[in-house]
Amino acid sequence: MSDICFSTPDRSLGVQKTLEDTWDHITLSTVLVLKYGAGGFNTLHQDLYGEHVFPLQVAVLLSRPFWCWGAEIGANDAGVAIGNEAVVAAQFPPRLTPALIGMDLVRLALERADTAAAAVEVIIALVERYGQGGNCGHLTERSYDNSFIVADAREAFVVEAIDRLWAVERCGPTRAISNILTIARPDRMSPALAADAAARGYGAAFDFAARYHD
Repeated sequence: MSDICFSTPDRSLGVQKTLEDTWDHITLSTVLVLKYGAGGFNTLHQDLYGEHVFPLQVAVLLSRPFWCWGAEIGANDAGVAIGNEAVVAAQFPPRLTPALIGMDLVRLALERADTAAAAVEVIIALVERYGQGGNCGHLTERSYDNSFIVADAREAFVVEAIDRLWAVERCGPTRAISNILTIARPDRMSPALAADAAARGYGAAFDFAARYHD
């Protein structure tokens, strides 16, 4: 079990994650500086930008489990902070088929976005394109879907994604997430989520967290 909370007092930003985990869950503070000089270009993100390559400079601070590439929480030099929590939806059992895990999405969004709103777009685009899945565990196999807090000093969002479906809530000055779905009435949702809810007979104004909780 873990929890993430944030607040934006006086247009500053605070984000914190608490963990109740096993002794082997060691996280590393990892600093990334992606800098490209003359003649050097970023080609790491062509899945999002196609053949267009461009100079990029960004600094990212990650809290990263020692065994994986992504991060549980992090921030970049544009003031964007993101954290994720594991969630499970009853209608979509966890999948070990290789795809993106939530910690990958945290890192990718921090590398690509300079605002919280832009980071939301990165996350939902990658979720729709690649889906979620794969092994999220270290000593034992584990898979789950994800809830994210995405914030900067101006605005904040919660993104909750199950498989390739997603819902977004724009938050007030304080918000918390944990290991359950928490968005009741999404401000935005993927067309695929709307179609899935309609097919299940949930109606247009359904409660996302109540309908899809495990």
